[in-house]
Amino acid sequence: MSATTASKDKLARSESEDSKAEKRDSRDVESHAIPVETHDIYEGDDSAVDPVYQAKARILNDAFQEIGMGKDNLWPIVTGLILDPVVNEFAFQGPYLKLAQNIGLLVGAAFWGVASDVWGRKWCFNITLLITGVFAVAAGGSPNFIALCSLAAVWSVGVGGNLPVDSAVFLGV
Repeated sequence: MSATTASKDKLARSESEDSKAEKRDSRDVESHAIPVETHDIYEGDDSAVDPVYQAKARILNDAFQEIGMGKDNLWPIVTGLILDPVVNEFAFQGPYLKLAQNIGLLVGAAFWGVASDVWGRKWCFNITLLITGVFAVAAGGSPNFIALCSLAAVWSVGVGGNLPVDSAVFLGV
């Protein structure tokens, strides 16, 4: 028997032993599998959550949805969402759009916080929504990058005022 034939036989035996060991391991795993049931902690008679708490949470969630709370939190990230298409359209450097937005947020928060104490939260809340809506729609038709950044800064003045005023109106502070 030649050396190459002996090494081939040895290799075939080791492969055969490896496959037998794998089969044996897989049978061990299958025979020791533990059945698991999933249980929804929010439903059923044996719920882990207090039904009174669930009712209160449902009422609050419905109130949030009714007044639109939380939807206005999209505005601070909107420039990040539109950044790639805008950079491709106008061929400019993207950080200036975020800079314009952040300046608007800063000015809006500083101005509308004081203004809501002077004129009342209801008026300021509605005016900030109007500013945001009008200038965001206008930004949609921006002919160039400078116009877009300017309109983003102005709509952000509305957003910067709306976020804190919105929370104060909802909480009734």
